[in-house]
Amino acid sequence: MLLGDDYEIIEENLNSRGIENGDPRPGKEGRRALDYIEAALDSHDPLDKVIVLLGTNELKNEMNMSAEQVGESMEKLLTIITTRPSQFRGTTPEVLLLSPPAINEEAEYCRAGDKYLGATEKSKELVSVYERLAAKLGIDFVALNSIVAGVDGIHIDADQHAKVADLVYTALNN
Repeated sequence: MLLGDDYEIIEENLNSRGIENGDPRPGKEGRRALDYIEAALDSHDPLDKVIVLLGTNELKNEMNMSAEQVGESMEKLLTIITTRPSQFRGTTPEVLLLSPPAINEEAEYCRAGDKYLGATEKSKELVSVYERLAAKLGIDFVALNSIVAGVDGIHIDADQHAKVADLVYTALNN
């Protein structure tokens, strides 16, 4: 572990999670980050840092969202995180925003039903949208556009996770 023993990492990963729109499929209820974030922050309070990596699901063709619209949703989420004080310390956590890896819409998973039609370009645009958002909010930012999405064109494979860890580690220690 790069951070050592003085850190506790709490993962709140959930597949199909969206920022504002969630996932309309049956069995995927409760996946809206905006509905869950306050409970997550409070249940793990106090937090020193929060790392956010969301936005890929918003780029599904059925969502019909531009990179700018995804950024607007992300701003709502980040505003909650950066302004919700700890119940115990009265402080707010530092935030690190990660832009997702570029989507490979040519992958079979992405092509099926045109699930991610047009998402490759939008995912590339999202990098600059998130970078501007991070600057506006005064939070840290790391672009994961150097990370290659896995065989499905969306998710990060195990070998790429080590690269993500290095990028996050560097950002946390600057």
